[in-house]
Amino acid sequence: MTTRHSEKRVRQRGVTDDVLDTLVGWADIAIPVGGGDTSLWLSREGAEELAAEGISRHHLDRMKGLAAVVTGDGVVKTVLVVRKSGRGKRRYRRGAK
Repeated sequence: MTTRHSEKRVRQRGVTDDVLDTLVGWADIAIPVGGGDTSLWLSREGAEELAAEGISRHHLDRMKGLAAVVTGDGVVKTVLVVRKSGRGKRRYRRGAK
């Protein structure tokens, strides 16, 4: 499930439905960001495992640097591109490598 806000952000960022589904379904890093929400990431190791299972490299490259903010009941609130630096994005990367 998604919100109208997340659908708008997905379109703005060019994220396809299958990339979002893969990110949410296979994310191996979950970072609490407050209010019961969680930022979901796919680590490099997780991406390598998916590549070994046959997910295309192009598909995995599209997920690089993406985070999906999900509520406690599984609704995707937003999708964002998180850079490695920058104070405002740090809360979505805490503890992520």
